[in-house]
Amino acid sequence: MTNAWRRFGLPAAVYLAIFFLLNPHLLSAFSSHYFFGGADGYQNVWNLWWVDRAIREFGVQPWFTTLLHHPQGTTLIGHTLNPFNGLLAIALLPLLSMVQTYNTIVVFSFVMTGVTAFWLCAAMTRAYGPSLAGGAIFTFSSYHFMHADAHLQLTALQWLPLFVLWWIRFCEQPAPGRGVAAALMLWLVALCDLYYFAYAVFTAALFYGWMAWRLGKWRFLLRRETWPSLLAFLIPSAATSGVLALAIVYQQSSDPMIGTHSPRLLSMDLLSPVVPGFYWRFRDAVRPLWVPLSPYFTETSVFVGLSVIALGIAGWRSRAGRLITHRGFWGLVVLFFGIMSLGPNLHIAGREVAFGPGISLMGYDRINLLVLPYAVLWLLFPPWRLAGVPVRMMVMVQLAAAVLAAGGWQALLSSGWRWRHAAAAMTLAIVTFEYLPAPMRLTEPAVPAYVRALATLPAGAAIDLASDAPLALYYQTIHHKPIAFGYISRTPASVDRADQALAALILNGEWERAARDFRFTYVVKAERAADVMVPGLPGAPLAAIEPSRRVYHDERVSIYRY
Repeated sequence: MTNAWRRFGLPAAVYLAIFFLLNPHLLSAFSSHYFFGGADGYQNVWNLWWVDRAIREFGVQPWFTTLLHHPQGTTLIGHTLNPFNGLLAIALLPLLSMVQTYNTIVVFSFVMTGVTAFWLCAAMTRAYGPSLAGGAIFTFSSYHFMHADAHLQLTALQWLPLFVLWWIRFCEQPAPGRGVAAALMLWLVALCDLYYFAYAVFTAALFYGWMAWRLGKWRFLLRRETWPSLLAFLIPSAATSGVLALAIVYQQSSDPMIGTHSPRLLSMDLLSPVVPGFYWRFRDAVRPLWVPLSPYFTETSVFVGLSVIALGIAGWRSRAGRLITHRGFWGLVVLFFGIMSLGPNLHIAGREVAFGPGISLMGYDRINLLVLPYAVLWLLFPPWRLAGVPVRMMVMVQLAAAVLAAGGWQALLSSGWRWRHAAAAMTLAIVTFEYLPAPMRLTEPAVPAYVRALATLPAGAAIDLASDAPLALYYQTIHHKPIAFGYISRTPASVDRADQALAALILNGEWERAARDFRFTYVVKAERAADVMVPGLPGAPLAAIEPSRRVYHDERVSIYRY
């Protein structure tokens, strides 16, 4: 068996086989349905389409677009654009349909996440079989399947374990090549998701602190002999992910972005890691347990598993478990990210634990005085306020759990117990049962007749009031026309003000002025406005437009030309 096959080929084949064994229905749907079920999946289809079009057709960087929020356009610097997946789409779209491209990226993310987590586990435990299991624990976690339901950017977990691995190697033995490799991995993480970029930076700081404490040298990377290696990391990092981070900070200071989630609503319940959630195969049997924990099941299903927790504890405590490299660091990761994922206030069994009366602070009412470290970070570090989903920090707990569980399996297999192999097999069966996912949801790429009609009309921008916001993005990939508004993650305040000005004209029935002042050619409307996610517009009755302007009509939707 060649080393390449052993380190990459076999793990990749194993994770690919497991992925389709867990979801056999995906094979027949590969070319006909998107591998997502949530509305945000449409946003990610648009992301792939836009990055491909921006780079390959327009030859521009993808962090600004004039195709949304016409006519001024908008920055996408705070949007969940995940350009890395867009770069994959550039390579795939000449050969595959958009449906096949999207689905290929989903499969790639699951397989490569398993492979990179396997590499990390193998480096920490030096055990092949247990590390294969550790990679499976990470990539087939409830967290991963939860976000594969709609969040392609959060499905792209594959570079996070690899950055952690290269950063550990760099700190253990600084070298210019390792510094460049760590910087490249950090850039790839940033190109997938900004949350993961922040978690990678936190993890790097934790490991630096851990190594400094162990060595008793708090400036161990700042010595004269390590400066070339440190610069080999800092310079490319500053030129790549550093530029992106500074651009976000500058954008927030010059034109603040709105649309962030509430960290209080999207915190983790203390019981969530041990209670199976919506994305478990047998979720209906335990519905009374997970439903009360949070109404946001597409964000808070972060079940780690009792068996994996037990394996991790066994690996931690056993004598053989001491062979887990940097065992204390992995415990620190679990502690830090586990506490931070609880958010600003503690929730237990669906109830927020409060202390005393609520107060008003910084425009927020009824603030709970019993705050956790997340609230302190939010208050003292303003850029962190752009984040708003503390529960996502559980991804690092899941990664640490995979490493520690691999160590637990290795401890079991290396023990002198007569029944160790039977016990290891039984443990694997229990983990498999706890990690069985619910069948991944599918979405058929249906396109209504009015969208196809709009695609045949001459060039011109459109106000689409007939399509819900996520669908409006997807339909733009069909008709290719600039549109009003736009469902992006974070919208600059200036863009939001322009949207509200346009919405006011629409609500007043001033169609002529709206078309003239905002330079629109087409209005797509029904009797009432769809949920375009602009205050006041969703569901509002729409004034009639002069029939002579109508260029398309069906039983529900009409298109008017100006």
